[in-house]
Amino acid sequence: MHYLRDKKAIFFVMLVVFIFIVIPYDSLVINSIREMKGQKGLINQFFDTLMPIAKFLGDGAFIALIAIILWLVGRLLNRELLKKTGKLMFIGYIASGIAVQALKHLFGRARPRITDDVVFIGPSFVSGFDSFPSGHTAVVFCLAYIFSIKYRRLSSIFFTFAVITAIERVYNLSHFPSDIIAGALTGLVTGAVLIKTDFYKKMFG
Repeated sequence: MHYLRDKKAIFFVMLVVFIFIVIPYDSLVINSIREMKGQKGLINQFFDTLMPIAKFLGDGAFIALIAIILWLVGRLLNRELLKKTGKLMFIGYIASGIAVQALKHLFGRARPRITDDVVFIGPSFVSGFDSFPSGHTAVVFCLAYIFSIKYRRLSSIFFTFAVITAIERVYNLSHFPSDIIAGALTGLVTGAVLIKTDFYKKMFG
């Protein structure tokens, strides 16, 4: 984990910025989105068309299904790369999901549908108090990271999809902006840890 220890100063600065700059603006952003969604215009039409697609493609069940299909097709056609890609996708999904679920229930943050204020109640399994960090965002950023390492030419596509998925979570008032930032960081760190493992090296080394 030396590659994380070497970045202590950077992580500390990011934490300070996050706590004192990003989180205080959460309510402002959410209220602005509520007002925007109540209006009619081209921007609303664009988002209302794009966001359901992003929500579907970024859903955990859909991602898991695609991973299984890739593995099965690779197995049936004897395509090792497809099998490995399916395995890696599924493992990335599981690893980032476990990490983010642990954090969600540790912090116990209220979702925007409950309150626009910053409310952390601590360790909890209460419904609606699982906003921080965003699980969808963590998964897609984890997958974007690990696949961008293997398929570098497609990295911009992977991360564009991840960003759109993250925006959808805020636009549909499922998460605060700080939730998706924390989710993205959780996913990136999880992905970085995964590619350092012997499992990844054996498959794609």
